[in-house]
Amino acid sequence: MAELFGKETGTSHGRGGSMHMFDANLRFMGGYGIVGGHLPLAVGGGWAVKYHKQKDVVFCMFGDGATNIGAFHESLNMAKVFHLPVVWFCINNRYGMGTPVEAASAVADIYKKACAYDMESIQIDGMDLREVMLRTSEIVEKTRHDSEPRFIEALCYRFKGHSVVDPDKYRSAEDKEKFRKADPIVAFEHELEKSGLADEEYFKNLRQEIDAEVREIIQYADESPDPKVDDLYKYVYADQWENRPELKSEPV
Repeated sequence: MAELFGKETGTSHGRGGSMHMFDANLRFMGGYGIVGGHLPLAVGGGWAVKYHKQKDVVFCMFGDGATNIGAFHESLNMAKVFHLPVVWFCINNRYGMGTPVEAASAVADIYKKACAYDMESIQIDGMDLREVMLRTSEIVEKTRHDSEPRFIEALCYRFKGHSVVDPDKYRSAEDKEKFRKADPIVAFEHELEKSGLADEEYFKNLRQEIDAEVREIIQYADESPDPKVDDLYKYVYADQWENRPELKSEPV
């Protein structure tokens, strides 16, 4: 949250913001402002895993719109040719900003694109929490075992506009309401209730705990210090700050 607020206590000291989340300690290699810009980097991560002879898996998530760019095809091809342990996870929420998938992609079933690179690819119900967890776990363990890339397309739905400035006029109210009724969180709550593992009182308390936690996090971010102006040129390049003392002067 502090990173979203551009504060010094953020995971990248406020330099990344909402478009470039990164946390090396959690092995989270970041979010990227350029659509599909991280796909080649996932290939690089796969190379690193293979080079160090590790049993790790690179898990790369992206939207349906990213499957229409050149880097998508180059990345999947290289991952397969060199047997890199990358799981490609496409979150198909049916719209690339305001454009329906079928209006932008020659292949509406995104998972079929991976077949061109001779890798196992599946399509799952992204609105079903249990299916997502189980099928994804199976694919990840397969890739961990044989170092072969695989592809998952999760069909889901975006409840709101692409961003806060999106008027969301390209979808009907009936369409949005239909998918609202299939909200995966609500559906899983009902599943837990039917199985006797939870009840409404449990969910009520849980929501209160989460709300309190989020408020505390927001307060922490809001009260955190801004980056110092003197540090404006810091972190631009890995060795720039220490090896070029002239850059430590007051920025103009």
